[in-house]
Amino acid sequence: MVPLEFKGIGDVQGANDDITCIVLGPPSMATSSYIPIPLPSESASEMIKLLSFAYRKQPISKSLCLQLSPLLINRDGSLFDNIPWSKWTIDPLRRNTDAAGNQIDETYHLGKRDAYNRFIGKDWYGRSLSIGNVAARIKYMMENDSEGKEVNPAFDEKAAAILTRRVLQMEVKEAQMALAESQEQLAILKARYGVNEVDLFPDEVLIEHFDAIQSAFQSVEDATYSLEERERALKTVDSPSDVQSNYVSKILEQLVDVHSSDAPYRGAIGYKPKIDSKSEVQEKSGLPYSSPYELMKDIISEQLNAEIVGSVIEDTSLFNGSTVFGGALILKRRGKKIQMYADGQEIEFEDPTNDYGNEGIMKGEIFIVECDCDEAIAMALTCNLNIYMDRTEWETSCISAPLEFETKSFGLFDSLPTLNSPIHSIKMQTQGNGQESVNTKIQVPRNQRTMNFINPSNGKLPVFSSDIPVQSLSEFDSLTIQDKAQILLSIESFKGKLPRPRVLKNVRSEDSFGPLDKLLIPLIDESVRRQILTRQAVRQGDLDEASKLTSKKSRRQIAKENAEQSRLEGNIDLAQKWEEEASFYGSLRADVTQDEGDYSSYLDRDEWYERTRQKLADKNRKRFRSLFDDQTTET
Repeated sequence: MVPLEFKGIGDVQGANDDITCIVLGPPSMATSSYIPIPLPSESASEMIKLLSFAYRKQPISKSLCLQLSPLLINRDGSLFDNIPWSKWTIDPLRRNTDAAGNQIDETYHLGKRDAYNRFIGKDWYGRSLSIGNVAARIKYMMENDSEGKEVNPAFDEKAAAILTRRVLQMEVKEAQMALAESQEQLAILKARYGVNEVDLFPDEVLIEHFDAIQSAFQSVEDATYSLEERERALKTVDSPSDVQSNYVSKILEQLVDVHSSDAPYRGAIGYKPKIDSKSEVQEKSGLPYSSPYELMKDIISEQLNAEIVGSVIEDTSLFNGSTVFGGALILKRRGKKIQMYADGQEIEFEDPTNDYGNEGIMKGEIFIVECDCDEAIAMALTCNLNIYMDRTEWETSCISAPLEFETKSFGLFDSLPTLNSPIHSIKMQTQGNGQESVNTKIQVPRNQRTMNFINPSNGKLPVFSSDIPVQSLSEFDSLTIQDKAQILLSIESFKGKLPRPRVLKNVRSEDSFGPLDKLLIPLIDESVRRQILTRQAVRQGDLDEASKLTSKKSRRQIAKENAEQSRLEGNIDLAQKWEEEASFYGSLRADVTQDEGDYSSYLDRDEWYERTRQKLADKNRKRFRSLFDDQTTET
């Protein structure tokens, strides 16, 4: 691997207009070799904007960070979507398991939603509006530092009383709502059994519903006491003569304790917000982040208990003669921190055997997060990491040219080093059918308007896919990696993303389907798909599955197999008849790429009607042969 660093941005000549590129090069300042990373034209400005903030590393306000965050989290299939939120989000209370200890469906995990909420401003350091954090901030403002100096001399007891009064007013309203809810539940029970006091409930009612009844009375009692306690505190604060700093501080401590949270990380749904420490309020409440990437780093550290240890630029193209670069980040799991006391000293270490509620995810576990190139570069800048590229790819894709960069301004949006003039020594094309660019094989990633390599659709899309790729088992076996990739990109119904070459290199077993096979097989002819799955089941020794697949053959598949068998036996006429029969059954289906029963049978044609229609058409063809054959008869 070759270590690289960010050099700046520049323009490269494209087929129509200049293409904005991120330029990387070796860390040495005297280098003359560079590699341009082209950006998609429709999103280049947003990418450059985010990258400029990551490059500046200057703290920005919360409002500005929240405006930039959607540019990072609203990209489909990129960094935010590919982080293992569901598997790596720490879960010490096992919320993601059922009563039997089994993992619930990942769809219902809240990790990604928690991260999204952080990006839109939830549980911001030192800025949370929760009652506990407001009380904590007031308390911190009243305290002195370790040297006895006032943290905020302008903050007096009167100001503390005013802020405390506001907090207590909110507490009183919450207590009133809690009391009303408890009284409502108790009233429902009284109306149901027609009594007023718990002692007057019939014995059979008490035996069957004792816990619910007792809980209802206890809830009313607790809510009443809580409301009275807060009203007394508010009344005391409203009396200026009785206000003392130690009393206000005591009230604030009680509020902080009541609203203390056991949340495993900031923004966790279903928990009270975390209470900010004094240092967090003083150091992070103002400008805690320089860009959304630094917030992403913070979330990964807290929520996933992991750190980014590497940034990679790799080739994502499966076609010879073209290179389309993509980024990847390497996550490494940390152990759970444990504090212990020995000889009066606190010792902190990481427990490598604790999975932190994530089954099988221990300390040292590695995960590769695929992302866009600008994201990998920006995270490398944020985490002070080098960017790495495969040496062979670097040697075949780099250009040698004396490039000069300059920074024209250190403003918010134009802080990146920029080339003085466009690069005219190369010319790039947008990724298409695998043709090389001029003087370099680097190509621009496809945008949303050129998603299909082959046969782009210019008209209305059919209800069902009209493409029927791979119509025989022998054809499927003869496909190369590039063939499979081209077929997938030519199918209108394929909306996914091709795997990267790195993923395909790791597939070595011949007894299992590769990533491309898993994408292609659901979209091919159903008769061929069943043959492939049956053969795979036999290879793996799953005879029950093979028998099940064989018993559910469609009439079309049976006809095709009979045609193939007749051809092997040399009976060409019979083989032709069976092929016509297979073609007929295929004409009845609205979509032959789906199994029979996967959609409503009313969408298919009726067999008896089609056979009758074809017989009438054959009779008419014989009767009016001259018209059908475009011939004239002599008179």
